[in-house]
Amino acid sequence: MDDPWYWDRANWFDGTQPAVRSAFLDLAERRDYRRGTHIFRATDPANRIFFLERGMVKIYHLAPQGALTIFWFCAPGDIFGAGGIAGSLEQS
Repeated sequence: MDDPWYWDRANWFDGTQPAVRSAFLDLAERRDYRRGTHIFRATDPANRIFFLERGMVKIYHLAPQGALTIFWFCAPGDIFGAGGIAGSLEQS
């Protein structure tokens, strides 16, 4: 059985000219994060989005009782933290 379409990896820049990717990265604020660093929390303002250039990012929720729910793993080429695009005031 084939995987559903929504499991397919899609790179934000697939099908674009290399100059488009370069222009985007030239305008971006670039940061490196160490393993285990929180990039944002659900209650942080939704005033930016993130593009993962390399590495892996785990998107999860940790309940006060300690239960961990993993929503997904971001891979290079993924965009995440896009709560503001959807009109949310927080990243939630």
